[in-house]
Amino acid sequence: MQDLLIRFLGVYLLSLASLITQAQGQLENHAPKVKITEPSTGASLDWNTLLPYAITVNDQEDGNSAYEEINGREVIFVVKYLENSALVDGYLARIGENFAPLMAMAKSTCLNCHAASSKLIGPSFDLLAKKYSARDNAKAYLTDKVMSGSTGIWGEEKMPPQPELNKEEVGLIVDWILRQKNDPTLFYVGLEGAIRTPENPGSASKAVGVLTAVYEDHGSANAPNERKLGRQTPILKGRE
Repeated sequence: MQDLLIRFLGVYLLSLASLITQAQGQLENHAPKVKITEPSTGASLDWNTLLPYAITVNDQEDGNSAYEEINGREVIFVVKYLENSALVDGYLARIGENFAPLMAMAKSTCLNCHAASSKLIGPSFDLLAKKYSARDNAKAYLTDKVMSGSTGIWGEEKMPPQPELNKEEVGLIVDWILRQKNDPTLFYVGLEGAIRTPENPGSASKAVGVLTAVYEDHGSANAPNERKLGRQTPILKGRE
């Protein structure tokens, strides 16, 4: 009788441990899987031409881009051209500085009106950097404009306030904008599109293009603020 009870308790404890493990797995937020499907890994980079790109995102909690379950406005494609491959490690060591502000902008309406280097409804980020980076109170000034909104500074269009962003996030964004004067970030929004490569960033055969696709998920049902980042960063060599 005692042996039977011990066996029963053993089976019960094993079943309980299995249920706890399953529950923890359901509560856990899994990192999204991001993949650049075009250009393909190992492709060469042609200069002064249109380069189509395509990205897939699969997240256990958010869904799959193949079924239109991922908001393409929250997927960022960052492009950096370097004169040679010896510069890649240094760039990758600093690349994370761009993710937090870009992800904050992606969850707001910033990227509906602003782009990296071209005018949309509002001025480009590189133009904002050129205008404000030398101003003594540039960070405080721009932080106030982002949080409160403004009218008539860059034309008649009104910039709405951004209540979905907190002051810390706005500070990251403003710091990032001001850095664009010295080291601009070339980025695009969406799961697919096309970019024009430069004419010749140095010796064509030695130059490389570092492509980064990044997506930040929305956490899990039980921990919506515990977001995780998914990214892929292939490196394409320039064609001779």
